[in-house]
Amino acid sequence: MAPKNEKSEIVSIEKGVKMITIPDEMNQSVTKSDKENEPERGEWGGKLDFIFSCISYAVGLCNVWRFPYLCYENGGGAFLFPYLICLVLCAVRLFFLEVAIGHYLSIGGVGVWNLIPVFKGIGFASMTIVCLYNIYYVVIIAWTLLYLVSSMTTQLPWES
Repeated sequence: MAPKNEKSEIVSIEKGVKMITIPDEMNQSVTKSDKENEPERGEWGGKLDFIFSCISYAVGLCNVWRFPYLCYENGGGAFLFPYLICLVLCAVRLFFLEVAIGHYLSIGGVGVWNLIPVFKGIGFASMTIVCLYNIYYVVIIAWTLLYLVSSMTTQLPWES
């Protein structure tokens, strides 16, 4: 016999899944499993799909356009050496850790870092940085569209 809680919902455990019977408005009982309520988990078509999605996640406009400028401004080759060391020792490992744990537990970037309370701020900081980068990208795309539309006129605005 399944125990009843205070809200007159019948709670039972079958095969490790908590089953709750919830009466609806018309006095009909609807049984829902926690596993049935979860969305279907997507799968990669192959290993290359996963690798290309990770590359597209990591490489953006800043890497292609702004990185050479930053290298030039910060010493050229002298900047590349410590950058590559930090990239290999820190960035790639943290990226792999976040992706592996997130994929295994089916949680996002904030949820991965919430597993360890000391590192909870890392997930929120990364989401804040993503929001700021989105504003940055929207402005650049708006400039691109402005100049594209302006180039369609007979008198170009930047001629004078």
